[in-house]
Amino acid sequence: MLVSDSGQNSDILKLEHYAKSRQLKIISLTSYKTNAQSLAADITLFTLSAEEDIRLNPILTQLAQQHLCHMLYLQLCQWQNNDLALTESTELLGLLEKP
Repeated sequence: MLVSDSGQNSDILKLEHYAKSRQLKIISLTSYKTNAQSLAADITLFTLSAEEDIRLNPILTQLAQQHLCHMLYLQLCQWQNNDLALTESTELLGLLEKP
């Protein structure tokens, strides 16, 4: 997962190229506009900021990106916990069904 406000950061684009060369899936998170990072990604996520203040806009975009990363992390943790619970339930049902 690569996060950038502009989607034009040269270091992140190098990482993206490296990941692509290793056939890794790339999730891009940038502000809402077409850019090099989002064009090369397998999954593109965008954040919006309606603030017109050029000093405040990058801060709001960064906060939105941090919030989205946090939500994705929580969903991943929840998914892993659900997967583990399903595996344990299936094993328990298998034991109960044996004569």
